[in-house]
Formats: sequence, structure tokens, C-alpha cells
Amino acid sequence: MCLVKYGADVNAVSDTGSTPVRSACFMTHLDIVSYLVENGADIQRGNYNGGTCLINSVQSVQLCLYLLQHGAAVNAKDIQNKTALHYAIQEYRFETSKVLLDHGADPHARSGCNDDALQTACLKGA
Repeated sequence: MCLVKYGADVNAVSDTGSTPVRSACFMTHLDIVSYLVENGADIQRGNYNGGTCLINSVQSVQLCLYLLQHGAAVNAKDIQNKTALHYAIQEYRFETSKVLLDHGADPHARSGCNDDALQTACLKGA
């Protein structure tokens, strides 16, 4: 990516607090995420609502694995007190849910509505 080569800030934030790596996670561009991480992108930094790279990546098992292998906080919570596990369950991402649990996701973590993983699954019919 020539922009980084010419000095673009890999940790610059948008008006919502999103970083380039967080945006790449949302779009599931593993190759771009990898490049940005290799060039110093902070995968722990959430946006102004607390949404993290891992939360943005639940639709891609491979991307979640990459982030977890590079130190993503599996139990980080957003402004609604939801973790990546809550979002994976909400979106019926069962393989991602298993990966998160295998990497230490807390099934007892409660959202702002006081829902844990099981309650979230029951509410979503998952």
C-alpha cells in the first residue's frame, strides 16, 4: 500500500473513532489487516462506541483467528457491554463463536441488557 509507504498514519481516526485497520476488519480484508498490523496498526483500539477490530471481524473465522493470534482482547466490550462473542451469536456465526470460546471468550459476560451468551443465543434462536 503506497499510502503507508508515503507516510499515511495507520492509526488515524475518523469522525467516529474508527481506524483504517478497524475498517478493513469490518470489510473482512485479511490481507489489508495483515499489512496494517505489520506496519504498526493498533488492533486493540476501539472506536468511540468501543467497537473493536475483533468485534468487527466476527463474520470471518480466519480474520478472528489472525487477530487473536496477534493479541486481540477476546473479552473487550463495546459501549453496550457486548463482546465479540455476543455479536458472533447475534449474527449466527457459530464457527466464530467456537473459535472465540476456544480462545477464552467468557460465556458469562453480560451485555448492557444483562444478557450472557446463552441468553443472547436463546433470544436469537441460535
